[in-house]
Amino acid sequence: MPKNSSQNVSLEIDSQESIIIDKFTRNGVEKELHIVAKVIPFIVHVSTKGISLHEHPLGVKLIYDYDNENEAHKEVGGHKMKLLEYIAHVASEGNKAKVEIKINALSSQHEGTYFRVAFSVANPHNSSQPLQVISQPIKVVSKKTRASKSGEKMEKSRNSGEGPTSPQRGEQLSPPQQVVGNKRDRGSLEIIAETLLRLERSQEDQAKLMDHLLQQRQPPTTFESACKNFFDSYYSLDEEERSRKMRRMIQNGTERDIMAMNSFMRTYVDEIGESVKGAGDE
Repeated sequence: MPKNSSQNVSLEIDSQESIIIDKFTRNGVEKELHIVAKVIPFIVHVSTKGISLHEHPLGVKLIYDYDNENEAHKEVGGHKMKLLEYIAHVASEGNKAKVEIKINALSSQHEGTYFRVAFSVANPHNSSQPLQVISQPIKVVSKKTRASKSGEKMEKSRNSGEGPTSPQRGEQLSPPQQVVGNKRDRGSLEIIAETLLRLERSQEDQAKLMDHLLQQRQPPTTFESACKNFFDSYYSLDEEERSRKMRRMIQNGTERDIMAMNSFMRTYVDEIGESVKGAGDE
């Protein structure tokens, strides 16, 4: 997966999730195309080395796809509404994050355009050069697709014997031949994508419901089980630790706790005496 490192610090993408992954070839290079649905979140897992994401928050932005790795990245902008929204769930250690990303409705000028997501984090060793890593190409689909126009354009290009041209960044990109065939195929792809999304969300809801039901079925703690847990814990300690923990429990206990402990000990000793006496009488 993509990675950027410098002076023992690094930022990399561990995995990139999507509805469907296709492959296409551009300029003789085979690439992955991640298909996502607009306004439906998808997940990208990132990790760092030598950098805490708690101290250095992750930056995320939507950029246009590109052919040359060395060319400047152009951010997608010029819209009243925010095109990309994200939530980064950072692990307690600070070196991993699960990023939920949502791409909102795009304008008609972006039909057939591919995008990427750029992740960045401040470099503690060089404030002027933050670390950055870029996702694989992304295609955004919707329920009502207009991709058939690009498919017809590709078909005409093949029939005329002309090869597909490489569009400039920001222009409409024709979907690759492997991804878009005809209108019926494209419609089927969108139906499959939406069905998979609904199934995934349904499974998540069912899993949450099962966890909730299992928690409700946990048997309540009884007096006997609580006492057994106390004795098991007590006998697992060595002699010195027993005395130290008992002193601490008495010092930190409330007046009510101490009264309950005294009552418990008296009752416990009395019951032991009665049991011994009863056994002797027999």
